[in-house]
Amino acid sequence: MHKLFKPFIDLIAPPLCILCENPVKDKLICVNCENEIDRNLAIKKNFCLKCGGIFEGNRCPRCRDTKFSFEFNRSVYIYDGKVKQIVEDFKYNKFKKLSDFIAGRMQELLAREYPKIHVLIPIPIHPTRKRERGFSQTELIAKKLSSLTGINCDCENLIRIKHTKSQATLTRKERKSNLKDAFKLIEPSRFRNQNVLLIDDVMTTGITMNEAAKILKKHGARVYTITFAIAFYQNL
Repeated sequence: MHKLFKPFIDLIAPPLCILCENPVKDKLICVNCENEIDRNLAIKKNFCLKCGGIFEGNRCPRCRDTKFSFEFNRSVYIYDGKVKQIVEDFKYNKFKKLSDFIAGRMQELLAREYPKIHVLIPIPIHPTRKRERGFSQTELIAKKLSSLTGINCDCENLIRIKHTKSQATLTRKERKSNLKDAFKLIEPSRFRNQNVLLIDDVMTTGITMNEAAKILKKHGARVYTITFAIAFYQNL
């Protein structure tokens, strides 16, 4: 079944799980698929205490290549298999309701791993990209997480002023250059002495998170980050 037609077909037929196409009720992902990704892709141990990634050897390659300005990052899942499919359906196929599932899993991680957080901030996308996509996936996640936790969400202060190329097509070196001076704070003193949680859907190299964290830290915030998923790091 082509996913683009699924919302229309749901009007005349029972909804199907977006991952396996088995019937579901009042949700997008069936219990079997939820259990499968929790069993096979959830990150619960043997992860880097700084970036939250899974790695082999004695030293995290992601942290070796980038000095991170955030206190630490944690991610719910490894970015692979059905988790990757969830992210792609959410961002590109406009399954906005997946923000409920994504934020719900983040809420569990937030309660387990983090100190008291004063404000949630989504990693902003450029207005041009937001218009093209029709929404900001990070804003949807942050607002849902705010409603689940009661933590204030600020979607206006940190903005993206540079319309960058897609990070996915670039080398690590190009990514750093691509994001240089990409972010700006409207009210720089707003987050002074605050525990800030930056929110994104996926971490790859971590450079996007780091550039946003730098500007917040520069103005007195203590910055933590969280993502729904984290990719296996490749020395690009």
